[in-house]
Amino acid sequence: MNIFTFLTFFSFVIYVYLSIYVFHLDRTSRLNRVFVAITAGLAWKSFAYLFFHSAPSPEECFYWYKISALGWNMLPGVAIHYALILADREDWLKRNSTYLIIYLPGIFYVLCLWTGDYVQTADFVRRLNWSVVTTNSNQWLLGFSKLYFAAASAICLYSTWLLRKSSETTGRRKKQADILAKTLLFSAATGITTDIVLPLLNFNQLPQMAHFFIVFWILGIWYAITRYRFMTITPALASDEIISKIFDILILAAPDGTISRVNMHALISGGYIEDELTGRHISVLVHSKELDRAFFAADGIVNYVANAEFITKSMGSIAINVSCARVRDEFGDIAGMVICGHDLRPLNRILHEVAERKAAEEKLRNANDGLEIRVKERTAELALSNEQLRSEMEKRKIAEIEILKMSKMESLGVLAGGIAHDFNNLLTGILNNISLAKLYCKDKREAADRLSGAEEVTLKAQNLAAQFLTFSKGGVLNKKIIDVRALLKESVEFTLSGSGVSCAFNFAGGLWNVSADASQLNQVFTNLVINAMHVMPDGGRIDVAAENVSEGNCHENRNIAAADYVKISIKDQGPGIPPDILPKIFDPYFTTKSNGSGLGLTSAFSVVRNHGGHIGVDSRPNEGATFFMYLPAAAGKQAEAVENSTDAIAGVACRALVMDDEEAIRSSVKEILRFWGCEVETAKDGSEAVEHYLRARKAGRPFEILLFDFTVPGGMNGIQALEEIRKTDRDVRAILSSGYMNHESSSDYLACGFGYFLQKPYKVAELNNAIKKLLNRK
Repeated sequence: MNIFTFLTFFSFVIYVYLSIYVFHLDRTSRLNRVFVAITAGLAWKSFAYLFFHSAPSPEECFYWYKISALGWNMLPGVAIHYALILADREDWLKRNSTYLIIYLPGIFYVLCLWTGDYVQTADFVRRLNWSVVTTNSNQWLLGFSKLYFAAASAICLYSTWLLRKSSETTGRRKKQADILAKTLLFSAATGITTDIVLPLLNFNQLPQMAHFFIVFWILGIWYAITRYRFMTITPALASDEIISKIFDILILAAPDGTISRVNMHALISGGYIEDELTGRHISVLVHSKELDRAFFAADGIVNYVANAEFITKSMGSIAINVSCARVRDEFGDIAGMVICGHDLRPLNRILHEVAERKAAEEKLRNANDGLEIRVKERTAELALSNEQLRSEMEKRKIAEIEILKMSKMESLGVLAGGIAHDFNNLLTGILNNISLAKLYCKDKREAADRLSGAEEVTLKAQNLAAQFLTFSKGGVLNKKIIDVRALLKESVEFTLSGSGVSCAFNFAGGLWNVSADASQLNQVFTNLVINAMHVMPDGGRIDVAAENVSEGNCHENRNIAAADYVKISIKDQGPGIPPDILPKIFDPYFTTKSNGSGLGLTSAFSVVRNHGGHIGVDSRPNEGATFFMYLPAAAGKQAEAVENSTDAIAGVACRALVMDDEEAIRSSVKEILRFWGCEVETAKDGSEAVEHYLRARKAGRPFEILLFDFTVPGGMNGIQALEEIRKTDRDVRAILSSGYMNHESSSDYLACGFGYFLQKPYKVAELNNAIKKLLNRK
C-alpha cells in the first residue's frame, strides 16, 4: 500500500464516520441531510479510488474511475445545495429550476463518461500513481468537469462570506462561518492545484488528490459542530437561549442563596452588569421575608409564590410577583434555587386605568340624570340649525347657478363685444359713405332711393350689432327716466298686432318709473312676447302686469339686492316649460325651436343684468310660463320726453379735428364735414391728434369741434388725448364715438370733458345734431 492509497483510505474512514455522526445529531435537519450527502459522495469517491490507485492495468483503472464519478461528479451540485441552505436562500430553493441548474452538469458528465468515448483507456498513465492525461478527445469533457468544480467552490466560499457579513448572524455563528471559510479555502486551493492547475502545466507526476484535501473542510465542519455546536441544538444551548430570551426576571442561586447566574432582563431592569451580582446573596436583589424562610426551611417547602421588591442599582425598587423552586440533581440532592420575578408595573398600570375608568363611568351615570332634558333641548337646537343650514344651502345652490350663468354670459359678452366693435367700425364707414353719396345725389331721385335702401339695411345691421352688445357688460346704455307703463304697452301691442293672441294689462297704481335704455327694454319685451306667441300657435291670451316692490319686500326674491324695484310679469297660456329644460333656458344658443337661434332669452337676460336687475321664470306643466323681471326704480323722478330724431341737416361751418384709427371712417367723416362747410384735419391716433391741436392753437387757428374715437389699438385713445388737450384748453368742445365701450368708460365721458357721445354707426343727422348742440353751447 503506497502513501496515496493510505491517504485515500484515511479519507474514506473520516467521511463515513462524519456521515453517521452528523446524521445522528439531527435527522430532521435539511442542512444535516445535505451534509451527509456530501460526505457520502466523498466516501464513495475515496472507496473507488482505493481500487483505482492499486489497479494493475489501465482498463481496470478506467473502470474504477467511472465508478468514482458516480459520487465525485455529483459533489459540486450537492455542495452548492448545501451553500444555499447555509445562506438561507429559500427563494432559490423553492424553484425547481435551481435544482436543475446545479445538478444537471454532474449528471451530464457521468452520462458522457459512461456512454461516450471521450475518455479512453489510453488516457490513463502510471507515474507515482495512476493519473488521467488530457488529450484532444477528452479535453473538453475534463475541462467542463474542472470548471464545474471551480464554480461550486466559489459559490460555497461566497455563501460562507454572506453568512459571516449578515447583520442577523450572532457571534457564535460568525465564528462558525470563519472556520468554514478558512478550511474551505484551503481545501479548494489545494484541490484545484492538484486536479486543475498542475495538469494544465503538463505536470502529471502527482495524482489527483482533491478528494483527500476536501477532508480538511469536512474536519472544519466537525470542529464547528463540537466547538460551537454547529448544525445541532444541545440541551445546554437550549437552556442558554431560554434563559437569555425569557422576559421575566430570572435568578439562579446556590442552596445557600448565593447568586450564580442572572438573565439579561434582570440586568436591564436593575441596571446591573452580571459580574456585580455573581457570588452575592439573593437578598441584595430581592426583599421578601417569605423568600428568606424558603431558603432555610425544611425540605417540605418545594415551591413558593409571594409579592416582593426587586432592588435596582440606583436603590430604587420594582414591585414583582416572585416564585421560587428548588432544583435537585440526579441523586435527589438540592442543587440550588430558581427565582422568577414577574414585573407588576404593567399590571398595576392596568388596574389603575380600570379604577379610573370605573370612576369615570360612575361620574357618567351621575351626569345622566338631566341628560334626557338636555338631549331634547339640543335636538331642538339641531333641528333649527338644520333648517337654517338647509335654507343657506338652497341660497348657495341658487347663487352658484347664477354665478355659472353669469360666467357663461361674460364669456359670450367678451366675444360679442369684440365682434360688435369691429362690426360697428365697418358699418360707420359704410353708413357715412352712403350718407355722403345721398348728399351728392339729392337731385338724382333713383340713385337717392337706392342709397336710402342701402342706408336702411345698414341701420338694420346696426340694430344687430346692438343686440350683440347686450350680451356684454360693454354695451353702452343710453339711460333715461322711462314710463314703464307706456313703453310696455306700446311694445306688447305692436308685437301682437295682426296675431291671434290677445293681451290683458294689469298695472298697479302709482307705478314708479325706471332708469333704462328704452330701445334695449323694448327688445326684451318684444322677445318675451314673441316667445309667448310661439307656444300658443292656436291663439290665447298674454297677461302683462307691473307693480312696485319696495326695499323692505325684497326678501321674496333672493337674487336681488335690497332696493326699490319695478316688477314686470309676462304670463302665457302655453304648455309650460319642462323641469329638465327650465335651468337652461337663459343659456346661450339653447332653443327648443327648429329655426331659433337660442339668443332671444339670453339677450333679455343680458339686458336686464346690465341694468342692475334680475330676470327669472316660473313654470309648471300645462299651466303656462311666467317670465318676471325686477328693474331698479327711479322713484320720484319724472319720465323724460323721447326725442324724435329727424334727418333735417343744417350747415355747421367750423374747424374740426377728427381722430379715428380706421381710414375709411376718417375719410368719410372728413368729406361729410367739408360738405357742410367745415375745415377738417384728421389723425390716426391720440398722439397725432394732440400734436395737430397744439400746433393749430399755437398758430392762432384752434379747432372748434373735436370728434375722437374711444378705442385705438396700440395707441393713445380719445379720452387720453382729450386729457392732454384739456391741460392747455379747458373749454374745448369734443364728441366721443365708439362701437364698443364698457359702462364705466361710457358713464365717465362727461367727466372727462366730452360734451356728447355717438354710438357707432351713427347717422349723418345725429352727427350734425351733436355738432350743432356743442357749437350753440356757451
